[in-house]
Amino acid sequence: MRFLKIIIYSCFIFLYGIQFNLLATKLNTSIPSYAGDFESDSVVQDPYSQYGTPTNPNVSASVMMELIWVVAKLFERPYAALVGDKYGYIDKTGKFIIPSQFDNAHSFSEGLAAVQIGKKWGFIDKTGNFVIPPQFYNANSFSEGLAAVQICEEGSDNGCWKWKYGYIDKTGNFVIPPQFYNADSFSEGLAAIDFCETGPEHECRYGYIDKTGNFVIQPQFKNAYSFSEGLASVQIGEKWGIVNKKGDIVIRPRFEDAIFFSEGLASVQTGKTWEWKNGYMDKTENIVIPSQFDNAHSFSEGLAAVKIGEQWGYINRLGKLVIQPKFDYVYSFSKGLARVSIHGQYGFIDKTGNFVIQPQFYNAYSFSGGLAAVKICVEREPEQGCLKLKYGYIDKTGNVAIPPQFEIASHFSEGLALAVRNKIWIAIQRNDRDRRCQDLPPNLCQ
Repeated sequence: MRFLKIIIYSCFIFLYGIQFNLLATKLNTSIPSYAGDFESDSVVQDPYSQYGTPTNPNVSASVMMELIWVVAKLFERPYAALVGDKYGYIDKTGKFIIPSQFDNAHSFSEGLAAVQIGKKWGFIDKTGNFVIPPQFYNANSFSEGLAAVQICEEGSDNGCWKWKYGYIDKTGNFVIPPQFYNADSFSEGLAAIDFCETGPEHECRYGYIDKTGNFVIQPQFKNAYSFSEGLASVQIGEKWGIVNKKGDIVIRPRFEDAIFFSEGLASVQTGKTWEWKNGYMDKTENIVIPSQFDNAHSFSEGLAAVKIGEQWGYINRLGKLVIQPKFDYVYSFSKGLARVSIHGQYGFIDKTGNFVIQPQFYNAYSFSGGLAAVKICVEREPEQGCLKLKYGYIDKTGNVAIPPQFEIASHFSEGLALAVRNKIWIAIQRNDRDRRCQDLPPNLCQ
């Protein structure tokens, strides 16, 4: 049920953390002025604690799901776009290369994309032609030459209540017959699957199969994640540990959450319930940085964000505080800079903790291609404060390179970014200056 968990978690994030005019218009309500990051790292403090909930408590799941899928399309190549209630694909000029005709659509992977027409999923190539006709109840993207697909064994127009997953190749033929309750994509030659025993107890457990469908690690785990760098996080009972590709437990299950290594270290929680502290463990299970932090994130570029009390700072691999805890929100370092928030304003610091770009934005993204998307107030009243926020782009000196004009903005990739302006999907270039800077602080527009 990994997919369901991701969707539920995504809904929670959007419900408590993100403001977009698209949603506000649809609901005729306002959403808190906070936008999370759509990159690999996540905001390190629950935005609910500062920004509250939407003013309309009756936000429907369908609306939230629609927004999740729309925003998810920002980073696909070719980009998938939603027009009306149909998906199509646009290139980096914003031109539709595959017309809007699908009820749902995934990104292209290994030359093919999973798309839904009616209640069936199939796969198209980049010309929009079906290579594998719609026939599956659900479908994952291709990975390492195979795609997990779901067939419905018992169901009706209202849904499916008995299904199985198997794996197909790019001709649409089953290489591994449908037999699993759930199935992840292949990673490093193995895939985590949820296999249910037949019989009165109908017990389901996770294990790992190879590309022939043979079990390399027998089903025995309550939950399991994909392999990365030869290791995978698995749940045994109520605790999490690590196994290698032979199924050997290399880190015994004694942690409350799944464990993920970065730069050779993993953040782990130890201690009694409600008294947990975070420290760091190496791959031999040695705690190399003692548990002393109220929260801790993965290492990136040699530094890790840690929380002490209510403030965040950064430590090095020796556990030494190199940037004192003084920030409300922090993100991982990327290309020498980290986004941080203090007193509700975002800025950028270097690895000495000094502000390279002073905190002045309502939200900010990492730099990519020399530019970063930032959220700026474009309409303000002396007594009411900020009335309207828009995304624009700054360079590494903090100057505005593209004036704020977008409701949603993505990071730049290969000279292009996808953004929403006046509820319309558009592709923009780095030298886009089609609006003059107006009503901005002098240091932002030069």
